[in-house]
Amino acid sequence: MLVRHYWDVHEPSSTSSEDADPPRGEAAEADSGLSSVPAGLSEAIVRLSMQASPTINSGFSGFIGHYYRSLVDTGRTAASLHQPLDGFRQQLIQRFIVPVVSKLPDVSTRIFPVNWVGVQGVRLSVVLPIVMDEGIPLMWVPRASILQALVAARDARARRSILGRRWKDVATDCEQVLTEIVHDRFASDVILGRQAVASLQGGYAAASQALSANLLDSVLRKHLNASLRKQVTNHKNGNRLDIDSFSARLGLTMAPVWRGYAEYWLDKGDRVPYSFTRHASAHAVSKRQYSRINAVVAIMLISSVLKLLDEQV
Repeated sequence: MLVRHYWDVHEPSSTSSEDADPPRGEAAEADSGLSSVPAGLSEAIVRLSMQASPTINSGFSGFIGHYYRSLVDTGRTAASLHQPLDGFRQQLIQRFIVPVVSKLPDVSTRIFPVNWVGVQGVRLSVVLPIVMDEGIPLMWVPRASILQALVAARDARARRSILGRRWKDVATDCEQVLTEIVHDRFASDVILGRQAVASLQGGYAAASQALSANLLDSVLRKHLNASLRKQVTNHKNGNRLDIDSFSARLGLTMAPVWRGYAEYWLDKGDRVPYSFTRHASAHAVSKRQYSRINAVVAIMLISSVLKLLDEQV
């Protein structure tokens, strides 16, 4: 499930608005339990189209969405021309095509998180610079309407401005994601993560950022093996995260973590970074590094990383 293999183009067809977010966890799941298979390709594909298209068309593409839509178009064309199919082809449909297509929504939701459903214009060329170069997490948080605004924003400054305006909603989203984490091994991390969220909500952004920055480091050390931890934090000699070596979820979740571990050397005279970094949060406590926007980014990192780890158990 390498990132670029599963995502040639991601172009949802439905819209999302500030006032109409889909409920978390309700990703328009399709009914894949077909009790009987229609006799012909046209009826089978049209029926599957009716069942699966709300999920496929609202948020997923790449080769999965392309394959699905090609089958749907073929089926609808055959239906319009009233072309019957012979018994052998019907058997092929029943045995191979129907099981695959009926499970496509489930496969897709395993690649992309529910907050991406319904978001327009999400392409790898758009998302990758946001997560990798700007260090803004997009996996599981924030909600769809804020994600829509982030991908549509003209530049990094505009995206930080969105996080600054919508920080309360983002904090609520992070709190919700943390409550969804179920495995006991992450229980103490979740407690501290929720404390970081509560600190931000209570008006203590600096305390929240400090806790999140150290918690992030602790989570990576506790739950990632040494090799993976080195990959997602290494900036030596200008190394850049090889996102193509990861699965889609792992790569897109860890890309902003990698950005958050950008090198900072006080003794080399490095300027304190304006965006969130773990090293500057630990070694350059200042008004330039500590801000409410950076505190928001930090709790987003904690929430998305813990959510990923919880789903991988």
